[in-house]
Amino acid sequence: MEKQDNNGIRRKYTFTGSPDDFVEFVRVLESMGAIINIHAGRPATREEIASHLMEYMEVNLGCYEDYRTLELCSKGSDFGENMLALMRKFREEGFPGLPIE
Repeated sequence: MEKQDNNGIRRKYTFTGSPDDFVEFVRVLESMGAIINIHAGRPATREEIASHLMEYMEVNLGCYEDYRTLELCSKGSDFGENMLALMRKFREEGFPGLPIE
């Protein structure tokens, strides 16, 4: 998931949303059930998902020291709702510029 620049240097992606957006992103991923903790043989928890994402992404947690604290103090965000609406739109209408089959 790390990107590589022209010099072959690896660096992290940057999550450009707000800390509350990151909480909602993690919640969406958890609700989809697509991320599995292969060591435990079960769907990953939100903390596991966030921890894994933060290994590969620069994430602004605001003034909070860890994801768990951020999630407990999060004021909410419409990020997840907007992301799901966009996915629904692409499923129904296709991606812009690509033919619908």
